[in-house]
Amino acid sequence: LPLFCDYLTELGSGSENYLETQERRARVGNINAYGSARTSLTDVEVLYGRLVITAKGLARKQHELLDNLFEVIQKSRFDELNRLGDLITQSRTDSDASITDRGHQLAMHGASRGLSRAGLLDNLWDGPASISFIQELDTLCAQSKDAIETLAESFDGIRAGILSAPWRTLVVAEEHVVPMALAHLQSISSGFTDPRRPSEFGVTDTMPEGNCAWIANTQVNFCAKAYLAVPEAHADAAALAVLAHYLQDGYLHPAIREKGGAYGAGAQFDPESATFRFYSYRDPRISETLQDFDQSLIWLRTAADPQRLEESILGVIRSLDTPRTPAGAAILAFYNEMDGRSREFRMAHRDAVLGTTFDRLLEVAERYLRTERGAVAVITNNDHDHEHEIDALGLTKLKL
Repeated sequence: LPLFCDYLTELGSGSENYLETQERRARVGNINAYGSARTSLTDVEVLYGRLVITAKGLARKQHELLDNLFEVIQKSRFDELNRLGDLITQSRTDSDASITDRGHQLAMHGASRGLSRAGLLDNLWDGPASISFIQELDTLCAQSKDAIETLAESFDGIRAGILSAPWRTLVVAEEHVVPMALAHLQSISSGFTDPRRPSEFGVTDTMPEGNCAWIANTQVNFCAKAYLAVPEAHADAAALAVLAHYLQDGYLHPAIREKGGAYGAGAQFDPESATFRFYSYRDPRISETLQDFDQSLIWLRTAADPQRLEESILGVIRSLDTPRTPAGAAILAFYNEMDGRSREFRMAHRDAVLGTTFDRLLEVAERYLRTERGAVAVITNNDHDHEHEIDALGLTKLKL
C-alpha cells in the first residue's frame, strides 16, 4: 500500500504515458497521494486507515484539480511495467540511503512492532520490515518480469478495494470559489461508491516477538526501547506526554548525548501506536544507552522539580499549539472531526496536560514503564565488538 501510494502520481493515466501525464499535471497544480493509519481514541486493537489524494493549485484551475483527485485513483496505468521497475529500484536506493538519517525512527518502529497493531503496521510501512521488503522486491523484479506483473496485479487489487470504500472530500478555498468547486465535484463523483457505506481496516499479521538488532551499513548505532501504553482518549495519555519531556530534558539528554556522545536522545509518547518510546540517534554506545533508558526511571523517583515540570508541560502545549496557515488549520480541523477529536475533546486533553503533577508522572511511569515490559531494537553494524555485545544482550540479529 505505501508503494501503491508513492507510485500513483508517478505513472501514466488513461492513454497517456507517465511523461505525458506529468507534463499535463504540472500545468494544473501539485498532486500527491499517501496512506495513513492511527489507533482508535479508545481501543489499541482498533485501527482507522485512509488513503489521501491531495491537489493544490490556483482557484482558476479548480475543475482540473478536482478532476485529478478522481483520475489519479481511477486511471493510473499499472501496465507501465518498465516504469514500475525503475520506480522500485529508485525506492530501494532511497530506502537504503535513508537508514542513517532516520535510524532512530527505524529502531523505534522495530521496538514497537510487537506491542500494538499500529506498531506492527508502522514497522511494515516505515520500519525495518519495509526496507527489507523493498530490497527483496527490487531483487525479484530485476530477475523476473513475472514479479513486476504480479506487483501490478496487486496494485489493481488495491485500487479495486479503494474504489469500493467510502470517501469524503475537503475543499479549502476562498469563499466565492467553494460553491463552484462543490458543484463540479458533484458532477464528476456520481459514479463512485456511496460515501456513507462503512468499511473496516485491520492488520492480520502475527505479532512478532523478541528483541532485535538490525545489521546495516552504518558507522553509528541507533537504540530504542518501547512500552505498550494507552490510546489518546485514556486518562493517562496527558501525563505520559508530559513524562516524555520530563525524562528527555532531565536525564536522557545529559546522560546519552552530553556524556555518552550520541548526537541525540529522547523519549516520546505516541498515541497513534499507543506506545511510549525511548531512543538515541547516531550513538557510539549500545548497552550503556539501553541501561540509561532504564536508569532514567530510577532517577525519576527522586527527581521532583517544579520548574522542570512546568517546562515539560509547556513543551507539550507548544506541540498542541503549533502555528498553522489558514488552509493548514482548516485541513487539521477536517481530520480532527473525522477522527472524533472534537473541540471539547482537545480542550479536555489540554486541561489534563496543564493539570499534570509530579505524582502523576510517577504513577504512570510505574504503571506502564516497567523494565521487563519493554521491547528493545537496535540499528547497528557488523563490527566485531558490536556482534559480541548484541549476543550478550540476547538480541536476535537480522540483516538490513
